[in-house]
Parts: sequence; C-alpha cells; structure tokens
Amino acid sequence: MLSTRDTEYSVPLGCPGRYCGIYLELDNETCGACPAGFRRRAVGDALCAPCSGQPSLYDWLYLGFMALLPIVFHWIAIGACVAKRMSSVRVIFFYVCSLIECCIAVIITLLVLEPFGSLSLRSCPVSQLSDW
Repeated sequence: MLSTRDTEYSVPLGCPGRYCGIYLELDNETCGACPAGFRRRAVGDALCAPCSGQPSLYDWLYLGFMALLPIVFHWIAIGACVAKRMSSVRVIFFYVCSLIECCIAVIITLLVLEPFGSLSLRSCPVSQLSDW
C-alpha cells in the first residue's frame, strides 16, 4: 500500500512504462499517463509528481526560437505587403507594433502557466532521448 497524508493507495503491479503512474488529483487507483508537467517520482514509485526543475539551456534556446518565429513571420508579412506602399516611418511603426505584440503574448503566456502569476517556468529534467 502507498500512503499519502490522508489516503492509502494500493499500487498496481506493473504500471507500464516510464511515464505512467497514479495521478492523485483524479481520486482513483488506476495507472495512466502522467499529465503534462508531471512525471513518476522514481522508477519503483507509481505516483505522478509535479516537475519542479528549472529549464536547461537547450529548453531556453527552443523557447527563444519559438518566441522569435512569430516575430519573423510578422516582419516578413509587413515587408511583403506594406513596405512598398507606405513611408518608412509608418513601416517602422508596424515593425515595432508587431514586436510589442509578440512580447506581450510571451509575458501573458508565462503568467497564465504554472506557477501562476510569476514569470518563471518549471520543467522535468531530461535524462533520456525518450524524455523529449
């Protein structure tokens, strides 16, 4: 029997895979996939626990690339559609507005993800290729 603070859970033998376990928020004792942001605590443990690590350098590089991609697409569209018909001051204004729009979107996204209301991120540590 597994015990948490209030409840005891019987661990089913053979929870399949490295990413399957018991998610206590669902109030059941069946094995299933751990939700996003959760991973099994240890190899022998069947409970899903929230990830509490900090993103690695590669995680930050990927997130930076994904944040820059919409900016580049906006700037390509502005250059292709607007730059030939308007003055350079107005075109620069469009470029700055698209940059501000994407920065605000990144900040709002960070604020609504866990931990809520903070500009920090949590991630699961990567130890094998299958973690990606």
